Amino acid sequence: MALHVLDVKAESDWLRIVEKLCQNLDMPVSLTDADGKILMSAGERNPLCAHIREKTETLQAVCSQTAAAMTAALKASKAPVIDLCEAGLARVAVPIFHENEIVGQVSVCGKATDFDEIDPYYLAMTLDISEVEVGALVKKVQAISDEEMQSFSNVVMKAVNTDV
Repeated sequence: MALHVLDVKAESDWLRIVEKLCQNLDMPVSLTDADGKILMSAGERNPLCAHIREKTETLQAVCSQTAAAMTAALKASKAPVIDLCEAGLARVAVPIFHENEIVGQVSVCGKATDFDEIDPYYLAMTLDISEVEVGALVKKVQAISDEEMQSFSNVVMKAVNTDV
């Protein structure tokens, strides 16, 4: 029988890790099982992400699609994955190992590494709002460098794959 991420550490330990990462990285953090199902989250999403997550259809089109692709990439590489979500925002997914098997992941997301990657037309069509409204939401997204995302990846990898 496959081991579950909550078999590796207690739920209270994971919650403490997720909340500490969220506080230290100033980004929303989620713990998922090996299949990418969210088990817990911490942190406030920026207004663009919050708007995306309001409707099941947009959540699936933007967040779920990216999460599925990154989960597959984690399983293939067995290494942290840094990519952009369908909205053009940075996302880090870090595998959680037990005896060299991935039992879950921690993801950090919600800042922009390159505002040119955010497509106002696509988001307007997906969210069923105007490009002007998208622009107003994008202005509230914080920037982050590629180097910071790599650093976050290392911080998360260390936090989730060491003893509590």
